[in-house]
Amino acid sequence: LSTCNKTLIGRKSAIAMFHIVFALRAEASYSLILCYHEFSKLISLILKHEEERVGYLSQQSKILLGARDEIENLPESQQEHPFDLALRTSLLAKEIESIYQNLCRDGEVRQYINKWVELSFCLPQKLHRKHFPNII
Repeated sequence: LSTCNKTLIGRKSAIAMFHIVFALRAEASYSLILCYHEFSKLISLILKHEEERVGYLSQQSKILLGARDEIENLPESQQEHPFDLALRTSLLAKEIESIYQNLCRDGEVRQYINKWVELSFCLPQKLHRKHFPNII
C-alpha cells in the first residue's frame, strides 16, 4: 500500500495547465453564466484528480494527438473528420460529447469520468423549463 501511495503521490504530470471553456450567447443571463462557471470548476477538479491519480489527461492527449497525426498523414481523399476519429479512439472525447449532449437535451449530467469519478450537475434553468413548461 505504501509503495502504491508513493507512486501516485510522486506522479508528475506532463500537463501543466488545461482550460475548460464554454461558449455562451452574449445575452446569457448572469445566473446561467455562474452555473457554467461552477460546472467548469467541477470538471477541472475531476480532470485534475484523474490526471494525478492515473495520468488520464496525459494519456488522452496522446491519443487525440495521435489521431490528429494519423489524419494529417493520409491523402486528402481518405481523410475523415478529426472529431469522428477522436470519438472512436478517445474516452475523454466520448465523455465530452456525452456531457454536451446531456446538457443540451436534458440540462443535467450524470456520468463517470474515466470510469471512476462521478460527475453530477444540472442547469436549473433548463430543468425547470423542461419539467414546468407552463410556469416559466
